[in-house]
Amino acid sequence: MTRRLLAFSALLGLTCGLTQADKKDDAVALMQAAAQSVDLQSDNAKPFQLDVDFRAQLLVPENGHYTLKWQAQDRWLQRVEVERFHEIRVCKGDHIWTSRNLDFTPLRVSELKDLIGVFAPVPKKYIKRSKRIQVNGVEAYCVEIKANTKMDNSGTNRQVCLDPATSAVLFDEERTDLDYRKKEFLDYKPFRDQRFPTVLKLWENGSAAITATVVSLTDASFDEDVFEPPAGATSRMVCDKTIFPVPIKTPDPAYPAGPSAAGIGGSATVSLTIEPDGSVDNIHVLGSAGNELDAAVQAQLRKWRFKPAMCKDQAIPCDVQVQVNFQPGR
Repeated sequence: MTRRLLAFSALLGLTCGLTQADKKDDAVALMQAAAQSVDLQSDNAKPFQLDVDFRAQLLVPENGHYTLKWQAQDRWLQRVEVERFHEIRVCKGDHIWTSRNLDFTPLRVSELKDLIGVFAPVPKKYIKRSKRIQVNGVEAYCVEIKANTKMDNSGTNRQVCLDPATSAVLFDEERTDLDYRKKEFLDYKPFRDQRFPTVLKLWENGSAAITATVVSLTDASFDEDVFEPPAGATSRMVCDKTIFPVPIKTPDPAYPAGPSAAGIGGSATVSLTIEPDGSVDNIHVLGSAGNELDAAVQAQLRKWRFKPAMCKDQAIPCDVQVQVNFQPGR
């Protein structure tokens, strides 16, 4: 059983004569360039609006729309609408307010947001090795990345492949013993002095989980009332240097006898809130491993304890996702 918390200069002329350190430096430089090329929300970026149509595999395939109205890092509005779920998040100053029609955000919606983010910088210490391959007739520079959290002992193998000529991210894939997930980015278009993919896909074990299409990415200006928090929204403090929760007591859930004896495995993805006192609340199963396994996970999570997240000297609530993998014979 394993668990994990689900919490980028162009580069030319690489040769086989480079040392391993040189190759790692080259990989870091290319990935930094890739991240910067799709980072629409940098400190000095001008206001913009992004609109995306998508189709996501929820309980059934559903069509939806995503909108981001971004004025500054401390002024933005994000709206997600699908057939049975809607959510508005507003950042104004040092707080983010969230309003939604459910007690939790569906996993596919969280994955959509991550997909639209495309790529974030990867510190050098997490880079294992790099290689060149052919991807659809195009030479790609692929970098293997190791897990970056102390709680990720799931055996995740991650590979990011980029176009070395343009720094564009082609795909970002993860493999475990149970799952294969691939984020794919296609049809890059220029925006200001950057390039952004207009087709974004998430594949899960060979099936399309999310297909998203950018319908509009434009310069924009907004009235200040756009960023007023919705009535009844819950808030979370924004902190420049958040110290994230530290596990104190997080024992693995017991593998239920029935599924274990039957050799049944699976993954349960759960959202939860780590409260300022270190306890766990607001537990919701986002991705099911089956009723018995889900029940075992929820029962054990209620017993978990953490050193809470901190903003300066203040303990704050922190929303996280946990994935628990049950594997027969382990």
